[in-house]
Parts: sequence; C-alpha cells; structure tokens
Amino acid sequence: RGDMRKDSRLMEICGVINRLFNNDIEARKRNLNLINYSVICITEKVGMIEWVENTDTLRNLLSNTYTFDRLVCDTQTAATHKLVTLKDLTHELRVNLANLQRQFVESKTMDAATLQKRFKEEILAYSPQILHQYFVNNWISCNEWYNARLLYTRSCAVWSMVGFIVALGDRHLENILINVKSGQCVHIDFDCLFDKAKAFKVPEQVSFRLTKNVMDGFGIQGVEGVFRNCSQCTLDVLKTQRKTLIQSLQSFVCDPLVEYTSSRPHSHSHSHSHSSRDDSAMRSELRQLQLRLSGYVQSMNFNQNDAKLYPKIDDKIQFS
Repeated sequence: RGDMRKDSRLMEICGVINRLFNNDIEARKRNLNLINYSVICITEKVGMIEWVENTDTLRNLLSNTYTFDRLVCDTQTAATHKLVTLKDLTHELRVNLANLQRQFVESKTMDAATLQKRFKEEILAYSPQILHQYFVNNWISCNEWYNARLLYTRSCAVWSMVGFIVALGDRHLENILINVKSGQCVHIDFDCLFDKAKAFKVPEQVSFRLTKNVMDGFGIQGVEGVFRNCSQCTLDVLKTQRKTLIQSLQSFVCDPLVEYTSSRPHSHSHSHSHSSRDDSAMRSELRQLQLRLSGYVQSMNFNQNDAKLYPKIDDKIQFS
C-alpha cells in the first residue's frame, strides 16, 4: 500500500552508507553494515522486491518462542486449560492500556507522572521479555549464540541510528526481520520517511523502536554495552560524512517521480494517504535532518489538552 519508490531510493542510500562504513576504521572493526535488497518499481505501488532469505518477522519469533516456552513449562496446565498465546496476552494488555489512556485524556483523573507510573506497574510488569530465550533456543553452541546476539545488537544499533536520522516511522514487529541463521536485524517497508508517521491519527512520538523485548536480546548490559558503542560509531560516521549523505538524499527533492507528504501541522487537515509534490516541505525535512546530524533533537510535547497528541480513545477499537 506504500510508495515502493521510497523503498528503492532508501536502498540506494543504504548502499552509500555501507560504503561509508567500509571507509571507516572503527566501523570496519565492528563489521557494521545494513542489509539491503533490490527493489524494481513498475508503478507507484506495483513492483518487484527481492526476497530476503532466512528471515522471519520479530512478531513471529516472539510468538513462537512464547508458545514453545509455555508448552515446555506448563505441560500439565496446557492439557486441561486453553493455552494462552502471546496474541491473547498482548490483546489484554492493550485493552488495559486503552483504559489508562482514556482516564488520562478524557476524564483527566491522572497526570503524566501518574500515567507513567501506572504504565510501568500495570502494563510493563506483565509484558513478557522473551527475545533472549529465542537466541538460547535457536543457537545451541555458546560461540554461535554469542556471535548471533552480537550481530543482532550491532545491526539494531545501526538501523536505529539510520532510522533516527531519516525520521523513519512505522517500525512495528512485522517491519523488523531477523535472520534465523545469523541473528542479523533487517528492516523493511520505508514508506514512512521524514516524520510521516507524525501525521497519523495517533502520531508516533519515538525516534526508533527500543522496547523491552528489543533490548532483551542485547544481553545483560542492555543498551549500555555493544548497542551504545555501535550507535555512537554509526552517528560519528554519518556526522563526519554528512555532505555525502545529504547529497544522496537530494534525490527525494530532485526526482519528480518521488512524491512526498509533509508531516508539518499545516498538512494535518489532509489524509496522510494522499501524496503531494511539495519541494519546499521536502527541503524543510532535509533541514531537520541536517539538524539531527548536528546533534539537535526536537523535544516532545506532553500537552494533555492537545487533541492531536492525545486523541480520544475509540471504545470499539480492535486490536490484532
């Protein structure tokens, strides 16, 4: 449903970033790179995408690992009761989260600090962290397990920093793949570039996906070990070679085929599914990208009365 031409362009930029990594000593030491794939566009929404072999979505891996662990640990319970799947548990937690949001937005019976506290106690505390178990189950040898986890952490760091720079959104568990043979992380579906996800009905507020389960695969050090070092190395390469990166991204401005939807407030009255050719908006986004490369990060607005940031919760909302 997205514009495949954006995927094609970003894959070209990923190739440029890989060459920048190859020219940097620290990046070569850590073997930093982005897995890219071929995208051949026929029309805006029709084309051919190279199949990335030996990969599965993060959602499937977590779901299968959770079900397997329940079968192993609760064999007697599973024989007499219906086995609770990760989808069932996630649905229950999302309903509870919607209730918390409704209290915060509509009834205003709690402030942001109370919402954060209750979210940690009532939602995060019951969210299973199981990605580490996937690595244990999939790689029996200690050496293979360590190398897979290391490659996963490094690739997560690279994709997170690149996604932060280009303001890549829509990073749900179906858009993040894991190579089941090596552990390397692969991202797909790049329609939501340059803060387009902030124009959604419920705007995204995060720069990249770094949830508890994603961090669970990093090991005991979490984000303070390999992930932080590789993130710093990636940002250092991108900042040092910012002119090359900006020049590559100019294709989004100069190419008349690539359409763009601005995420700025003046465009909120339009549906995000309708693309428009707006060079000035695209140049504005490139200026924001340059600011991110210079270390400037836009602060988040927690105004509780802002209907755009905190939309009303639909009572009939369906969770998948």
